[in-house]
Amino acid sequence: MERVDNLIVIGDKTFKNWSEAKAFAKTLYDKYKFEGNVLFEEDKDFFTESLKLRGARGLEKIGCGINKIFVKTNSYGKNSLWIERIDGSMTDFSYIKCFIRKSDNVKITQHELDVKKSARNAIHKYIKGLKIERNQYGDAHHSDITFDQLFNNWISENNIDVENIEVGGHCDGEEEIYFVDKDVEKSFVEYHNTHASIEVLSPDYHRHLKKQ
Repeated sequence: MERVDNLIVIGDKTFKNWSEAKAFAKTLYDKYKFEGNVLFEEDKDFFTESLKLRGARGLEKIGCGINKIFVKTNSYGKNSLWIERIDGSMTDFSYIKCFIRKSDNVKITQHELDVKKSARNAIHKYIKGLKIERNQYGDAHHSDITFDQLFNNWISENNIDVENIEVGGHCDGEEEIYFVDKDVEKSFVEYHNTHASIEVLSPDYHRHLKKQ
């Protein structure tokens, strides 16, 4: 992967931003998403280059080299992309995680972390407010687009300066971080509800996805 005039180049493909690259990857995956399908060579090469975006973890997945990439049901009954290495060993991987990016070379401040935590807590509070009974066997999972991507897109599309967002929750007796400005909280909740795609997964499978 490299940047050319602010464009993102992955293999022989060029994208304007990470969202466009991820959307292209999803389109590729959707071509093959049924069990047993084997990726064509050029598509295998794209996902191989995409895995390298994850650094050491991606290289660990690639291992000694990739013989093929295919779709297979995992132990949780979900179809996902799998690698068969040239030594015959296999592992599954999440292509979505290849495109979770933070601003290049920018250190995330504690305040930014607090703002993101406020956003997450705002969603938890909204769900509790709806008095939705949680399925005892399920965890809510952001599919297609992660919570971090939703948060970053909300910031970008609304031209928000994170440093100007006031957060509370650091005083004695306060248990969680929150948006002081309720209009900001409402803005994020509405954006999240418009763009999020949520599915209920078993706790074990949810933990598996986080480790991929």
